[in-house]
Amino acid sequence: MPPPKQSSDLNKLTKAWGLEMQTGKLAADESAATMLNAGGGRAERNAAFLSLHPANINHDEIATSSLGDVMLPFAGAFEGKPAEGLKETVLLHTEADGFLTDTYAAQGGEIKIPDAKETLPLAVRLQGHFKTAFPDGQPVEGTNQTVSAKQGLKESAKPGVVVLVADVDLLADRFALRSMNVFGQQIQQPRNDNLAFALNLAEQLSGSEALIGLRSRGSFDRPFDRVADLEKQAQIKWQAEEDRLNQKLQAAQSRIQALQQTKPDGQQQIMTLEQATEIKKFREEVFQTQKALKEVRKNLRSDIERLRMHLKVLNIAAVPLLVALFGILRGLWIKKTR
Repeated sequence: MPPPKQSSDLNKLTKAWGLEMQTGKLAADESAATMLNAGGGRAERNAAFLSLHPANINHDEIATSSLGDVMLPFAGAFEGKPAEGLKETVLLHTEADGFLTDTYAAQGGEIKIPDAKETLPLAVRLQGHFKTAFPDGQPVEGTNQTVSAKQGLKESAKPGVVVLVADVDLLADRFALRSMNVFGQQIQQPRNDNLAFALNLAEQLSGSEALIGLRSRGSFDRPFDRVADLEKQAQIKWQAEEDRLNQKLQAAQSRIQALQQTKPDGQQQIMTLEQATEIKKFREEVFQTQKALKEVRKNLRSDIERLRMHLKVLNIAAVPLLVALFGILRGLWIKKTR
């Protein structure tokens, strides 16, 4: 059976506007990677499961000016330039080190970071006169034929507005809400600004902007940017070591294959001394490289944990100490003045 369809496809419609999304490709950005459960009590960063922060949000637009945290799980990205007569405004985007990755690699947590990176639009607003995606008439469902429409519009008579978002999952409950048990009742609390983003756009498009600023206030997540940056660097360095290991493995396999091809006929099942030595050398290289990889990840992880511990100490101990010091100094000052 063919593999199940992994994504929707609106390119037949959006191509007429100059934009399209690559099917089977997802937007990724190590700067916005999310920690996900990898099983076995482990958590791993996934660069395609985007947790967007202020650097990824257009704060010059009223609908997004107060947003601080938007989650886009496995989103696509828009490519191309708007068609003539349309103006494009990017609302959400990756940082400059964004890239496209394969859907299966993203879901399996095996994302490779390419050398070429760029800013990828994740949500855009188009304004102006829209051309029809069906100039030959209305398409007949289930066929490639069209119904001729002599009176159909080839282009909108008045300027319009369309907002394209490369991920519909941002509105799903498990990504937008957090369930809490309060005195036996389940209370839903916003997990991020996903719903505020959708409601702001709905009110802006309907002509009312009175409540947009209010709805965007209040974030329940305060990410540690320094910690995220360290984790990003750890991922990049770990991948470089992994690539080096893969190159060693391929080189050793090519060497073994070359040795097998040079064996005399009739000795296909006999391993030469040179082959045995090469295989032993290869296994030793793999062992040493894997050991080095574990050490690199251990050292980088310890740096992150050390930084987190410092932050915890500051949050838990520093403020009470400052308050106590202020109280002591004030008491001494009052005593001295008396």
